[in-house]
Amino acid sequence: MKIMLLMSTMFNLSMHPLILVIMLLMKTLLISTLISAWQSAWIGMILFIIFSGGMLVVFIYIASIIPNEMFKPSMIQVTFFIMFTTLFIMKTPPFINMSLTSNQMNMNNMNMLKLFNAQSYTITIMLMIYLLIALLVVVYITDFKKGPLRKMA
Repeated sequence: MKIMLLMSTMFNLSMHPLILVIMLLMKTLLISTLISAWQSAWIGMILFIIFSGGMLVVFIYIASIIPNEMFKPSMIQVTFFIMFTTLFIMKTPPFINMSLTSNQMNMNNMNMLKLFNAQSYTITIMLMIYLLIALLVVVYITDFKKGPLRKMA
């Protein structure tokens, strides 16, 4: 939860659009990991795939529109980030009940094993091969001269 708060604060302080997209993808990965640990692994995985697919479209659009400007963080932002991170590290309480934590970790590992078990590994491999072939076909079909929104020099 503290990582989410730290990332939200960094999100408000940054101005470069590419950094905003990267932070949004990191937040999505964190949320989908938490959902996978608490609920079903499929829900978190599907949520991440859908959201990251949409964000990649936005990322490509922003990368082609904005000029090639360098990212220069100010010293105030860097200092604030370092102070905020050290404050979070110092205020994090130690694990009081390790047996409960390790028991929950074992249950979460078992929950993630449901995703790739012996009965569904063939279908998973077939889906991976299908997605790879679809990617290669789309790359082969795409005309590189008409691809980006701005003109290539």
